[in-house]
Amino acid sequence: MKKVALALVAVAVMAGSAVQAWDWMTPFKGPSKDIRTLIVAGNYTKHRVLAELIQIETKQPILLLPATPGGKIFFIPAKNEALEVEDAKFTNFVKFTKPEKILVIGDGGPVTQSFIDRIDPYQTKVVVHNKNMEIAAEEIGRLMDLTDLADDFAKINKDLESGRLYKSGSEVSAPGPALPAPPAVQHLPAAPSAAPVLPAKSEPVLIKDSEVVPK
Repeated sequence: MKKVALALVAVAVMAGSAVQAWDWMTPFKGPSKDIRTLIVAGNYTKHRVLAELIQIETKQPILLLPATPGGKIFFIPAKNEALEVEDAKFTNFVKFTKPEKILVIGDGGPVTQSFIDRIDPYQTKVVVHNKNMEIAAEEIGRLMDLTDLADDFAKINKDLESGRLYKSGSEVSAPGPALPAPPAVQHLPAAPSAAPVLPAKSEPVLIKDSEVVPK
């Protein structure tokens, strides 16, 4: 589990797998039941890393919100393709997924907060807001009974703060084999061939908090 968690942060480009059609009218199902928790986070490095660590342990989907005006919204299931959600359909999409609760990793900036404010007030939101992301990880770990979450995030955060997980240009700060790329992105609703894919990178790369992925 921890090896997988530490590896996932080296991926920052969505690329290279077949896109499948997704029926908007078919309720999303988790591995065995409806969504228990929808994980909502802004598209910043630490927020996304924490969201993906939670996803690894819970197998629940992530709704990745834009960090800049006009940015894209992505629904990322634990398995299968990531889906792009149209801005105009955001509120209805969150209602459509019918999660038992919505876990919001707060302090994602005013743009992401504007989307959080658009979630139906009759849906249950649990907001964990702390500028210290390690403390946020500890609180979420307690709330969701994820005993390894805080430790896993603290280890990755240490590498993030040191800069060892970043690469600039052709230089790679953390050597090792390239990781499998995440699935391609699809617009909702869309035909199977509607979504372009980006070329796979030969080396893992990580975004900075000031950058947005996927682009």
